[in-house]
Amino acid sequence: MTKTQSLMYVGAVVVMIILGYLYTSLVKAPETEEIVTEAVKEVEVVEPAEVVHPIPGKNDLASTSWRWLRTESATGTVISQPRSNKPFILRFADHDSMGSQTDCNTMTGSFTHDDIALTFGQLASTKMFCEDSQEMEYGAQLQAVHEHAILNNMLLLSLNDGGGIMFFVKMAE
Repeated sequence: MTKTQSLMYVGAVVVMIILGYLYTSLVKAPETEEIVTEAVKEVEVVEPAEVVHPIPGKNDLASTSWRWLRTESATGTVISQPRSNKPFILRFADHDSMGSQTDCNTMTGSFTHDDIALTFGQLASTKMFCEDSQEMEYGAQLQAVHEHAILNNMLLLSLNDGGGIMFFVKMAE
């Protein structure tokens, strides 16, 4: 896949996710169906030459922290989301190291990124046992990441082979 195709794919996925979220969150009330229908009509189709990359500049992830909200399939179906009150926090420490707090343990590892490409190296984890922990599932999803986008205060991590998108919200510094 070329860089332009990747950019178009990320842009299309982001638009689909936003429209899907708006549709599912607003259509629950019958009186909002007309508003959603009108909003969808207003969406302008962007020609490939006009696609704007959602990551301005080099997009330095260093010294940022993000809280995991959920992981969705390409169709917008929630694959997983935190079940406990303990937040999953992803921290980018510097230009190549990261850490994450899960619902049970902490993970550390490395990452590489260039433009939209993002991959995590092998993750090391503390070994405390917690019943019903989602740590393994979350870690496996991080290992499947291949691209990312930052839109306002959201970090979107695209998973390999159409595996979905992990959604994170930026935490206060």
